[in-house]
Amino acid sequence: MQNVQHQTETGRWVDCGDGAEEYLLACETHTNRTRDNVLAELESGKTLRHRGGDWYAKIRFEPAPQPQRAVETVLCDCGHSVERGMSMRASRGTACPDCYDRMSE
Repeated sequence: MQNVQHQTETGRWVDCGDGAEEYLLACETHTNRTRDNVLAELESGKTLRHRGGDWYAKIRFEPAPQPQRAVETVLCDCGHSVERGMSMRASRGTACPDCYDRMSE
């Protein structure tokens, strides 16, 4: 089974750890669903309530980690490497944000 997480009062998601069974049982009771239905909905990516009243009383399966995007860097004429979108055109060539004023004179 995947890692079950619950939401705290601050909105942060934390692992249930050994208490996952209690949260799943509370979710079954609160939503009037079977264990199979609860697990199927969690596997589909939904968050489910495990008690009423509190906005944060939800559980979910831990989402898969998002792949890190590749950062494309360029070498500016000032000699510094920066992300492509941070490179600026100056009168003496391309410059990083720190060197822009010096390269624009």
